Amino acid sequence: MVYGKQSMRTRGNLVKCRAGGLVCLTGRITAAAVIVLLAGSSAFGDFLVQPITLRKQVYPGRQIPLEFKVENLSRDTTEEVSLRLGELTQDANGVWNEIDPNNPRGIDLTKLRSCKNWLECDVESVVVDPFQVVPITMMATIPAGTRGFYFAVLIASTAPRQVEIDGTGALIALRYLVPIVLEVQGVPLQHQVELTDLDMVYHPATLNRPTAAVVASMSIKNKGGTYSRLAGVVRVFQESGGNWRRIADLKLPATGIIPNVSLSLKRDVGTLLPSGKYRMEGYLYVDGRRGGAAQKEIDFQGNDRVVDPRTIAPIHVDKEDLLIDVVPGAGRGGTVMVTNESEDPVTVTVEFVLPPHMRNLMSGRGVRGDDLSCVDWVIVRPEEFTLPRYGRRSVNLNVRMPTTIAECPNYYGTLRLHATHDDGSSAGMKVVNVCLTNTKAARTNEVGGEWLSLSEATPGRYVVSARFFNGGVTYVYGRCRGLVTGSGDNIYRQFLMEDTGEGGILLPFEKRTFSGVLDVSDIPVGFYRLTAVLEYANGPKQAAAENAQKQSLIEVYEQGGQKAARNAEWSQAPDGKKGTTVIKLKM
Repeated sequence: MVYGKQSMRTRGNLVKCRAGGLVCLTGRITAAAVIVLLAGSSAFGDFLVQPITLRKQVYPGRQIPLEFKVENLSRDTTEEVSLRLGELTQDANGVWNEIDPNNPRGIDLTKLRSCKNWLECDVESVVVDPFQVVPITMMATIPAGTRGFYFAVLIASTAPRQVEIDGTGALIALRYLVPIVLEVQGVPLQHQVELTDLDMVYHPATLNRPTAAVVASMSIKNKGGTYSRLAGVVRVFQESGGNWRRIADLKLPATGIIPNVSLSLKRDVGTLLPSGKYRMEGYLYVDGRRGGAAQKEIDFQGNDRVVDPRTIAPIHVDKEDLLIDVVPGAGRGGTVMVTNESEDPVTVTVEFVLPPHMRNLMSGRGVRGDDLSCVDWVIVRPEEFTLPRYGRRSVNLNVRMPTTIAECPNYYGTLRLHATHDDGSSAGMKVVNVCLTNTKAARTNEVGGEWLSLSEATPGRYVVSARFFNGGVTYVYGRCRGLVTGSGDNIYRQFLMEDTGEGGILLPFEKRTFSGVLDVSDIPVGFYRLTAVLEYANGPKQAAAENAQKQSLIEVYEQGGQKAARNAEWSQAPDGKKGTTVIKLKM
């Protein structure tokens, strides 16, 4: 084991990655990639730096030692670890970061409460043998007349080395960030942490983020000299009929905040919201005490497919689909939790019927929709109840499948929850699909595509829509994606196709339309297959083992200096025939 003062090695063209994340490697990479870790995270590394964060109380006018350890976890590789000091900051989410001295990104370095210049370490690098630990001692000289919190960061990194990732060669280096927080004792400083803003933003689905979300945020700024722990609560209210209906009560992630830093703490609201007027209330707690509060009304731009809030029932159900496995002759049960989210009491009347779209229809297997009803052998209790403001109770379903029922694998009902105000006026309705699975019967899915269309939205961008039909007697969960493929089934473009507002499971006899946006601006001129692929499964967490497709031929061409697309005849296809391309999607 050897350690002492050595010159640090550097390699050019380093590609940095976010903390804990792995660089995406494609092709032969000749540059070095740096994986940045918080100390104590060994997910990608063979060495550790301890402690994870050094926080120490010190006194002005004194010199104190700061102790670190570098540990090699490898059984057969010697690690050379370089050490250096830097300035510490946080990103908007509270994650520790080093300030790049050559590019501080708008940070005024003169206003930092930095202790970097107080620290001295004779060790610039250490060589650690397998399963060995090397102690590092750093001396801190605390200036007289200081008080409060001061910060720096210790960066420990390895030299890049050649590794194989999924068969691709790359130079990988590991780097730990160890925050150093020194609290100089004296007259305690009063915190100056302020809640500065509240906001709510709708994020539509993309290929990289397949699920749309509404995110609430609280902006916080530390104008003082303390390192304070934060906790926050955000409440979201929706305006409906002159009343405010509380729709979310969110606890923000706990974190710390250093001086001269602004954070934006975020939390998914948990449901999609329509455009309209909303009120946000924020409550901030600093170091365990109430720190500040704010209230804000916003005109929110949300998901246009969500129903207008004035028609939304003030009651909430904990599930849209109630799935119950049953055996002929045996009894089972299920529950739906109903919550009144308004400030006024409501009366709820429960109705259990066959899904309306199944009536008087015949499946491809010769089964009538009415024969799939479970209404006659499901008892719902209670049939009517009153919920006080913000009250809740469960609706219970007792299921006893007759012994004569053995032919179909699934049976269905629709639970309708009608809400009314005290004056008898309607307060809307919630619907829950009830799907019973006969575990003694085999399941066969029959889903097919009906049509596929292409229409121009803006120059170079087209709306692709496809309709699929469930012609069987089973329900399925599905996701749809569009593909543009050329000869040899080379994929030139893939894009998400969302359902047009229906959501949830696809029931028997039900048709569902999916739409997405295709950008052809950088697709070469030529003929391509446009395919909508619906992959589906019988459970929300099952792998999508089956798929249905609808396909057409399109031509991409130049028009007025811009790319455009149009439908074409299959006789114009490069190989002169229809093709099939399937891509597997994770459910």
